[in-house]
Amino acid sequence: MKIFINTICLCLLTTGLFAQRADTVIARAYYAYTNQADTTIRKPVKTQQMALFMGKNVSFYTSIDRIKHHISVERALLNNNNSNGKPTVFKIDQKATDWMHNFSYFNFGNENKFHTKASITQFNYLYEEEKPLINWKIAKDKLTINGLKCEKAIALIDGNLWTAWFASSIPFPFGPEKLNGLPGLILEASTENKQISIKFVGLENAKYGDFYRENDAKKDNTNTLGTISPIDYFMGFDAANAYFDNIIKLPSNAIKTTKEKFKRLEEAYKQDPKGFMKAQYRQ
Repeated sequence: MKIFINTICLCLLTTGLFAQRADTVIARAYYAYTNQADTTIRKPVKTQQMALFMGKNVSFYTSIDRIKHHISVERALLNNNNSNGKPTVFKIDQKATDWMHNFSYFNFGNENKFHTKASITQFNYLYEEEKPLINWKIAKDKLTINGLKCEKAIALIDGNLWTAWFASSIPFPFGPEKLNGLPGLILEASTENKQISIKFVGLENAKYGDFYRENDAKKDNTNTLGTISPIDYFMGFDAANAYFDNIIKLPSNAIKTTKEKFKRLEEAYKQDPKGFMKAQYRQ
């Protein structure tokens, strides 16, 4: 872990000094996320694996379970098509990811901007909001998590009292969900009522080639410039960029909206799913 921390510090010192809309992934942190109050999760409540992709100035938080699900679906589809040389019917369970975290968060630190990507069925929406400015109170309590010395911080966020444990030896001011602004990576966090619990799973350096597309259209000489790999559609461009290419940037294919409009869209879908789908396809 000490070697890893030293590598991270070196990357932070040698990365470009100016904020960019896109950023290179330096490290990935993994978390186990549980929300007892999440009505979208089937009972019993499931714990979901999340990933925080971190650059020098930008972080991207999303569901690693969702990413792995889409990869497994594409792999099964490829195997199905190659099994006997004949096209066959392949069913995809559209509800398989219903219980998974539906939001991805982009934190542009130097630009003081925060973006949320959320989906309703197969439609992806992107809206911008002010970066949450959290008034953390650092306590004297100490805790060691996975060999990392952590300090305790408390803050009231959206009406919930959060407790977070951060490691100043990991010099990223990022964290899971919308948590940010501490002098070190947030490893664990929970609300006072324990409805939301986020546990640290692990941390790793990131380098290009750690993960690769099994069916990469960019490497197929028969495809034209600008061809998109199927897995990028499955996962979403934002997740594919971060996971495969080590680049954090906003998705180009998401529908831009506002937080208020998105909430109205969610309500419209709950009230009339079929009507909602028709309206979206007409746009």
